[in-house]
Amino acid sequence: MPENYQHFHFEVVGSTNDLCRIECKKKLKPTLITADKQTEGRGRNQKRWESPKGNISFSYGFFCGKPHPALSLLAGLKTTIAIKKIFGKCVKLKWPNDLIYESKKIDGILVETEKY
Repeated sequence: MPENYQHFHFEVVGSTNDLCRIECKKKLKPTLITADKQTEGRGRNQKRWESPKGNISFSYGFFCGKPHPALSLLAGLKTTIAIKKIFGKCVKLKWPNDLIYESKKIDGILVETEKY
């Protein structure tokens, strides 16, 4: 994480992605949003994503010139590495955006881009 990022934590939030987009634009700096519970999470194609209390819900926003076409895959790979390092659990990445642990989907990675 860059030194100059901003972090906001909430007990309950609608969508971490929506809030991250808003806060990132306000100060034009990388932003991390974490929440204990997400009530209006979404996945690919606007599918509803359940994220009750006890799950890890977060979004990270940053500015880049041109998004890398494999950004979702890179995010997934880095997440599996972090889970292994922090929790000692082996998680599999199922293309295009799911993390699988003991045959169950435990995470979905949603990459959203927009021009500024």
